[in-house]
Amino acid sequence: MSKKNSIQSMLQDYRILIWNAADDPIIQSRIEPLGYTSEKLQQGKDLYLEVKNLSENQRKEYAEYYTAADAFQEAKEEADKDYRRIRKYARFVFADNTMAWNKLELGKKIPFAFPEWHNHVSLFYKELLADANMTAPLLPYGFVVENITAEVASLESLFQLQQNREREVGDAEHATKVRDAKLEELSDFCKHLRDLVRLIFEDEETQYLEKLGLLARS
Repeated sequence: MSKKNSIQSMLQDYRILIWNAADDPIIQSRIEPLGYTSEKLQQGKDLYLEVKNLSENQRKEYAEYYTAADAFQEAKEEADKDYRRIRKYARFVFADNTMAWNKLELGKKIPFAFPEWHNHVSLFYKELLADANMTAPLLPYGFVVENITAEVASLESLFQLQQNREREVGDAEHATKVRDAKLEELSDFCKHLRDLVRLIFEDEETQYLEKLGLLARS
């Protein structure tokens, strides 16, 4: 069972426990003298509803993160494909031009991590556009200045997509921490209530445990 399904199942069990404890007059009459007044049980209901809302918000935040991550990944793959294509031609064109070869870092391994990759590709386009003697030999292969300039613009857009992905993952992680903190409060509340009703409803009264969603002890 995934953590998501586990939490949803847990919340369902907590709802049955709290609401039935509050709504059943027999159960309520037995636990009220022990501290579980209607006000106390309402606190449990409010806590449950807060956790439910926080869980829904957490799912929303992660959906937004996944959308941002997919958008970034697709743009990154496209930009990388375009860069590798022009780089392949540049390596052929400048095979005997040591200065161009070094300026464009054509002998270096393409970095994997995004910050290093972005710097590497940005430098390539910057050096290429800075010297007409570098762009001119690529013209016959279909790499015009306007297209190279467009690649530079796509790198800036890609950087913004990466920043947005980082913001979204931060929001999602924060939403998870907030939800988990409240879920722990709710779990503590329900554990104490569960232990109490298991203590007081025994033998012929175990049907009340079943009503609270608890298996009767053998």
